Amino acid sequence: MVNAFQAAKDVVIEVDKAWNNLGLMLDKTGARINSLRAKAGTLGPASRAELDAIERSLAGMRAQVQRDPLGVSAGFEARIEPVLKRLETAFEARERHQRRVGDGLAAAHRHFKEPA
Repeated sequence: MVNAFQAAKDVVIEVDKAWNNLGLMLDKTGARINSLRAKAGTLGPASRAELDAIERSLAGMRAQVQRDPLGVSAGFEARIEPVLKRLETAFEARERHQRRVGDGLAAAHRHFKEPA
């Protein structure tokens, strides 16, 4: 009886923890998606399509939270987080590249403006 109670208690604690973290996690993810969407023009149409797919998954997860918070938590970590990280990394790499190109162009411009 004690073992059964402890097992049930562990499940309730796990569900409660997932429930409490999910709202914040889903809201933060929505903000990350919005930030990436604002920058998606530089990432290309494939990235925008991935963002659309993530938004659809996120909407489904929001609806599922009431029924299965543990499943939503696991699904988020497996499906959404890796794609967001990859898109964020790609955007950061593109920003670094654009800064380097801009710095190089500025240096070349200064070089050619100097008297010989």
